[in-house]
Amino acid sequence: MNKLYPLKFIPDARERIWGGDYLAKKLGKPFEEDFAGKPIGESWELWSLYGGSSVVQNGFLAGNTLDELMEIYLGDLVGEGVYNWYKGDFPVLVKILDIKDKISVQVHPGNEIAFERENSYGKAELWYVMDASEDARLYVGFNKDVTPVELYEKCKDGTVKELLNCIKPKKGDCLYIQPGCIHSAEGEVVIAEIQQSSDISYRLYDWGRENNPATARRIDLEDAIDVIDYTKFDTEKFYFSQVGGNTTIADTSNFIVKTVELQKAVSVVPSLHGSFTVYMCIEGEAALKMNDNTSYMISKGETILVPASMDDFTLVPVNGTALLLEITMPQLAEEPDTYLNYDEPEDEAHGSYKDSVSEISCDGETFDDEEEEDDEHDCNCGCGHHHQHHDCSCGGQHHHHPHDCGCGNHPQQHSHCGMDAFEEENENVHPAQRFMKRN
Repeated sequence: MNKLYPLKFIPDARERIWGGDYLAKKLGKPFEEDFAGKPIGESWELWSLYGGSSVVQNGFLAGNTLDELMEIYLGDLVGEGVYNWYKGDFPVLVKILDIKDKISVQVHPGNEIAFERENSYGKAELWYVMDASEDARLYVGFNKDVTPVELYEKCKDGTVKELLNCIKPKKGDCLYIQPGCIHSAEGEVVIAEIQQSSDISYRLYDWGRENNPATARRIDLEDAIDVIDYTKFDTEKFYFSQVGGNTTIADTSNFIVKTVELQKAVSVVPSLHGSFTVYMCIEGEAALKMNDNTSYMISKGETILVPASMDDFTLVPVNGTALLLEITMPQLAEEPDTYLNYDEPEDEAHGSYKDSVSEISCDGETFDDEEEEDDEHDCNCGCGHHHQHHDCSCGGQHHHHPHDCGCGNHPQQHSHCGMDAFEEENENVHPAQRFMKRN
């Protein structure tokens, strides 16, 4: 079998209502031909989700997908510990976001709720600000402790911005967004995003777009209520201003991210990480030089995957200083995460959640379950992918509130319609309180 080498992948464009043209015009992404005049909000640099994955761009493996490489090279590609823990799933998703308009106010669930409702990993993410205009704003967490009822009412009457912690971002700022942290952004800002391999988001408020039939997108406020952290955002703990040099920005159970400032050649020993390594170039240009004098170049906005089994190599700045993001995985315990349903019989689960979520059927129509902002695949039946309706043929794939009586969003059963006396005694309870009680 041929030896692995540093792998570059073809970027995947994602059209978004809030996107711009920075990715193609400033970073040279090959999107203009297929997406001319369309707002491109995301470039998926490295990903594997729901039966699809990145395609290799360079070398003898060009044209193969990341999923195919996982099947062939196993632990040699990602590290034995990583491969065994994640049962063959690639554990991170690397993107670049071009935010030109307001993105929805949203939240991501953690592993436990994401598995219970969506059969997916949760979504923790790190944002690194690559560029920001004067009018750019990040809305992250709350500016005070709030209650579910208060948030619910503010989302409904369009004044939720009053509750949000507002940050004016600068180039080099970093933000760690834990599951449960409500967030949004507006203005012109370009962000490198490293996240868990998940596309589960609950949209709470869409800045009024939801009130216009021409722009309305699914709102998941009820699903989000019991996911959210209602405490005041801890800026000192989760927000870092103008990070540079050689700094560890995130050291979590889901990924480790560091900045690497190259002013001279630096030796790298992949075996020390025990996992694959991803480099994204933030500024300048760098070369990965192998012992056989082969070089692999990355320039601003480009990403490269270094397999775990690779020999030592040297990182060299080209024409001055280069700044990179380095992404690796932590040392993992012996037992995998039990949130993921790896205990199903092998002939059904094969140790992976992908097969069970790659396709959903609703009222006879099938579609791929794309990420929160991809409205092309919103369910046409009106159930919003998450809500119970009598004729749904999803076969248990959707998350349904635990009732099917049609009499409201009730967490327990009566004798006459599938609900019990709990809801009859609390029929005047606020919707936000009701959804907080369902678990």
